[in-house]
Amino acid sequence: MILPKLAGLMILAALAVLMVLLVPPERIRALLPFGLIFGVGLPFAVIGVMQNWLGYWTYHQVDLVTLAGIPVFLSVAWFPAVIIFAHLLVQYRSPLLRLLLWLAIAVAVTLLQHALSVNNMLSLQNWSSGGTFILTLLIHAGLAAALHFMGHLDLRDLFKTYERR
Repeated sequence: MILPKLAGLMILAALAVLMVLLVPPERIRALLPFGLIFGVGLPFAVIGVMQNWLGYWTYHQVDLVTLAGIPVFLSVAWFPAVIIFAHLLVQYRSPLLRLLLWLAIAVAVTLLQHALSVNNMLSLQNWSSGGTFILTLLIHAGLAAALHFMGHLDLRDLFKTYERR
């Protein structure tokens, strides 16, 4: 195992830096309620269900701090990740770019889960990388809907192409 108990903190730090580099401060402030609900609350719910209730995942020494077996820093790392996703989804005007963003995030999450598994920080029981990929797509489709209901995105415009000026 490489860097036991530090993976969650390192992922959080990397995503926080990426968020600061990619997302303007005023957009971070505007998306703060979205980020708190879906970047802090949702990961605890998802990991809690998938690990503690259904038993598909078990984390091992991923984080310095756990809450009911849920790695806290890894879970909070979703906050900058969903802020980045929300910003880019709203920012991109091309349906192709939005689709590529959606797919790229699913690939990145799947690769991260695989890396944690290879590093013996995550055990999967009756679960696969394909399941992670599909679950990530579904979660991010739900995040797009939440952005719509919170007034940050108009889903009717999601597949419209905008002319360049």
